[in-house]
Amino acid sequence: MSSASALVSRPAAAAPLRASVARRARRAATSARAAAVDPDAANASDRSGVSYYKVIDGARYDRRVLDDCAAFENVNGSVDLGEARRMYDDVSDGPSKPQGRGRTSSVTDVELATLEYALARYAWTDDARAFVEDKMREEGWSSAVSEKANNAVAAPSSESSSEESSSESSAESLKKRLVALAAASGRGLDATAAQKAAAVSLVADLVAVNPTPDPAMSAKVNGDWELVYSDTFLFRSSPFFWAVGKMMGETGDFFYGAHDHQTGMFGGGVGRVVQSLDLDNNRIVSDCIVKASLGIPLLGFSPVFSGFGSVITAGRAVADSGTRVAVVAETTTIRQDDTEVIPALNFLNNTTVPVEDAMRQLGGGAAPEVFLDIVYVDDDLRVSKLEDGSTFVYQRC
Repeated sequence: MSSASALVSRPAAAAPLRASVARRARRAATSARAAAVDPDAANASDRSGVSYYKVIDGARYDRRVLDDCAAFENVNGSVDLGEARRMYDDVSDGPSKPQGRGRTSSVTDVELATLEYALARYAWTDDARAFVEDKMREEGWSSAVSEKANNAVAAPSSESSSEESSSESSAESLKKRLVALAAASGRGLDATAAQKAAAVSLVADLVAVNPTPDPAMSAKVNGDWELVYSDTFLFRSSPFFWAVGKMMGETGDFFYGAHDHQTGMFGGGVGRVVQSLDLDNNRIVSDCIVKASLGIPLLGFSPVFSGFGSVITAGRAVADSGTRVAVVAETTTIRQDDTEVIPALNFLNNTTVPVEDAMRQLGGGAAPEVFLDIVYVDDDLRVSKLEDGSTFVYQRC
């Protein structure tokens, strides 16, 4: 080869190398942003695994894209437009070559399949989702092409398949993401619409891999559980409010809203919430710490006084089926933790109200029986739902 031809060929030969270097740099930048929002999920060099691909149900996906989506969803609640653009720049920054879907492109079938899976699996803002869907259409991606591409994926080795299947089905990663979302959203109180949608998805996936058959019958449900996330008012973890809601019917939501407004005035609110179960002895106890405040709006926004106390409701809890527990609230005890706030009212401390008897008289019959569904439980996390679908996530204390 002449020196002149060598000079011409070198830049051409170097082009794929430059593209590869740029691609790795862009991928590293995206991963750095993911690490910033979720260091635990993104800092490890192998993150969810060591291989470039992640195999799920026999189909190959780009592991890094899925890991980054999970990291952004964990803390931000969703993948936003900026991250969607950067991820697409990453997957489209390779050399252009013929693809299995019948066109020449820098975006591979695996990368498009990854984006399709990520759209279904993770929470995205509306503009981010629309952006990715438009790009996929421009690339000629459709459900028919997706099915063909997935069917064409060579079966991984048994060792790889076992490792990936085990990783995907493991509840540990789902639990970790759900707890991180709970912390980022103030136990759900400050959750955005995207975070709420992400929580619904995570709970559904977690329930699907519940390791405990007939959880309501399992000894694992017994013990003390602290509420870490709810999609409704935190105080509704108490059986007292389950019973009140059932008695009030359609007006129950108004009562919950009014109670939340009253307890939240002047800096008040709900503190630690613990639910204790002992189904061997048919018992349930809820301990809800409340900061109660009293003030006069016309005189300013500072309360005249405020103090902490606990509302403790005890009742009967009987396993009704493999997942359902029938509950009747029996008593509610008021415990004043700050006895110096209004000493004149200290005589009310530890006062117990027979709520079952009171509700029986008000209702003209038996006290309301309510049902708690235990849809997931393991050694350290439990997910329960009320009859109206309200969800509560607890960690073992």
